[in-house]
Amino acid sequence: MTQDDTIPTQPGSCALRLAQLNRHSSRTKKALIQSLATDISSAFILIAQQSEAGHLRRKHTYPINDVVSIIKDTENSQREMLEDAVRKYKRRTRRSRREKEWMQREFRGVVKTLKSINKMLGVWRERVKRVEAVAEELGAVRRECEMLRTGRGTVIVNGEKDDAAGGEIVRIASPMEVDGHERTDWVDVRDDGSGP
Repeated sequence: MTQDDTIPTQPGSCALRLAQLNRHSSRTKKALIQSLATDISSAFILIAQQSEAGHLRRKHTYPINDVVSIIKDTENSQREMLEDAVRKYKRRTRRSRREKEWMQREFRGVVKTLKSINKMLGVWRERVKRVEAVAEELGAVRRECEMLRTGRGTVIVNGEKDDAAGGEIVRIASPMEVDGHERTDWVDVRDDGSGP
């Protein structure tokens, strides 16, 4: 097959227009690529029309078919890359969802534990108050016992005067009364030291 010198085989205007692409501004780059896309589309349309008219056969259009295959392969590889990216994104989304659900479960557990601790603190506060009250009562009983043992003063005064005897009637709480029993011992303390 001999080559016809009237048909240019050197890269044409499309390739030459791309040679100085790095010197163009963003706006002119966009216009240049749009112009190239229009030229390429027009060339493909004209080749297809000539092929349908029977002026071109497969042996004539194989270079264009190779270009179309390259475009399809590039499209397929890019589509596969995009699909891989989508699959990775879906995996990350599922993992993030699982982590979020785990964190929510953990947070609910922490809240439940805090509520339980708060409830137990309330119970212990009440117990401490009761222990403090009992300790206070016990301290009073100890002081009372010490006063009775040493004979210094009276503990609880009814306020009823025994004018005939010249003394006061004193009610002394026994340890049994502190423990919740009703038993009391009454002692008549007289000024003259006489008494039961």
